[in-house]
Amino acid sequence: MLTLEGPGTPFQRVQMEAKVRGASVVVRLTQSFGKPYGERDAVGLSTPADLEALVGELDATGLFAVPPTPKAAPGLTADTRHRLEVDVGGRKRVIQVSNPERLADRRYQGLLKRVRAWVVAITGEPTFVDGRMTPDESGFLHLETRPSGRVFVDEVLLSESTPIDALRLPLGAHVLRIVAADGRVERSLDITIEKGKTTSLRMNLE
Repeated sequence: MLTLEGPGTPFQRVQMEAKVRGASVVVRLTQSFGKPYGERDAVGLSTPADLEALVGELDATGLFAVPPTPKAAPGLTADTRHRLEVDVGGRKRVIQVSNPERLADRRYQGLLKRVRAWVVAITGEPTFVDGRMTPDESGFLHLETRPSGRVFVDEVLLSESTPIDALRLPLGAHVLRIVAADGRVERSLDITIEKGKTTSLRMNLE
């Protein structure tokens, strides 16, 4: 199970879970908004062999053999706390880390990204819709980067990867920040969202 929470995610909690059920593995992605708003799920099926291969990849990083709570360097990013728990045959291993993109050891970011990619590939990922924004009060952002990056708008993490297309945002000025997938390069810029228009950007993160 991988759990994300903290002010760096727009949800109260995000959980990604895989459990063996007979000949299948039930994979579930849950986005929780907290009471009284509830949560929503995306569910898919995989195989025990596929899950075993993923666990083998995670074990190969060697990160389960080191202290479970590495410290990240200070930064302006709102904290996103990650807890990864692997329990196979009663042997439980845990990694807890905040803001892996700010860690000197890049293996943490790669490990968490691998788990997320595996879960989303099986379940799909529900699209976040902000119902507060009517067409008269919003515009859109289209963003492409090379390589892929995490996207923060006004210091809220809105996407784990690029490209993103037709992301609805409130009108006016915003601070856009993109962190390369390996965490080594980031770009920040001011953008202005105009009514009914799409702000399109392409960015090199190399």
